[in-house]
Amino acid sequence: MPIPDVIEGGSDDDEIISLLDAGLRKLESSGADFSFIACNTMQGFLPALREKYDMLSIVEETLKEAGKSDVDCWGILATEVTISKGFYQQAFSKAGISTKVPDQENQRKVTAAIRGILAGRDMSSARDGLLEVVSALKDEGAGGIILACTDLPIVLSEDIIGLPALDTADVIARAAVDYYNELKE
Repeated sequence: MPIPDVIEGGSDDDEIISLLDAGLRKLESSGADFSFIACNTMQGFLPALREKYDMLSIVEETLKEAGKSDVDCWGILATEVTISKGFYQQAFSKAGISTKVPDQENQRKVTAAIRGILAGRDMSSARDGLLEVVSALKDEGAGGIILACTDLPIVLSEDIIGLPALDTADVIARAAVDYYNELKE
């Protein structure tokens, strides 16, 4: 399945769930105690998969990390699908934490940057476009940024952004190690 189809929402949900289920069955039969999907855009499939498998959620784990900070409003950089499905907005709202998402024009910049990163194109151009979006989110009150696409840390970091940032790839990796250690105790 082509990645642009998934990140832009042009995919067949049943087909994706079937593919994920097949992969998870292989992991489970190989001895995996649990799993996670390290792609934010794919988090919408987690409820169906959790009916069969022990899985961590990148959104839930990121929310836990956000809750440890003093930031009360997080800007979200993600694919259009992740934003439109509201994975982060809903979870954070339930926890009493505000979020800001890019307007339509800035979301186009985020999408272009993600596509550029995936294609291996000019990374500095992707970074510059994303920093414009970060600036707009900061102007709207975001005190931190969630890198809610695991490709974004290729060009962005907390040091580059100049605000607290949550790298969701790092968050889920650390959560997986912690969860594994808990299971083995």
